[in-house]
Amino acid sequence: MNAVDPLGLEKVLLRYAIEQAGGTVTWDEKTGTAVATIDGRSVAYKGEIINGRMIVDSNTLAIDFEREPFEFESTINTRFYSMDDAALAFSLIYRELSDKNQKEYGAIIVSEVVGGKKTYSFKNIVSSIPTKGKDPLSDSKRRSLDYDFSLANGETLEATIHTHWHPNGKLDFSETDYYNQPYGSKGMYVVLRTSEVMYSKRTRNGFAKGNVVF
Repeated sequence: MNAVDPLGLEKVLLRYAIEQAGGTVTWDEKTGTAVATIDGRSVAYKGEIINGRMIVDSNTLAIDFEREPFEFESTINTRFYSMDDAALAFSLIYRELSDKNQKEYGAIIVSEVVGGKKTYSFKNIVSSIPTKGKDPLSDSKRRSLDYDFSLANGETLEATIHTHWHPNGKLDFSETDYYNQPYGSKGMYVVLRTSEVMYSKRTRNGFAKGNVVF
């Protein structure tokens, strides 16, 4: 099940949100303005940019286009054009939930060819056990994630992604046995408490230390 903000305040990537609702987006490089159009109605947006993507609020889009917020929100069925975009969409949903509930959220990122184009999505959402005031670093079971690596026909496992909420969460992922992941996974994303996202490539011995990608 995909978690959503009950107030309809989920941050989303503008392009995917509008296309998901059946619209289009154009970009004006000079003004730094994105113009979204749905059913002949156009609205211009200027705002937060992350990794070259404009971020907006699903409730704002719902009001502007007289739709429901969920029509613009990212779900496991949303198809992204890059693995980084899928990771960013996941982080926008689960970063704050991770802090609020004091537990980690994770998923796998898969690729699939749709309409002749390679697309990416996150799926199989999992979470750790709530800490209930205990230090999660003193009990590995309370901060571990049991990933679901099941794939549908035509899907390829690309990476895993999970959130960190504890201030002392580990940032060096080069330990050989730090994560028990199948070799089909090419790497993993980690969403930090700062909302930055790190990516660590799979190596012959485990994972690289990791670098902030956005």
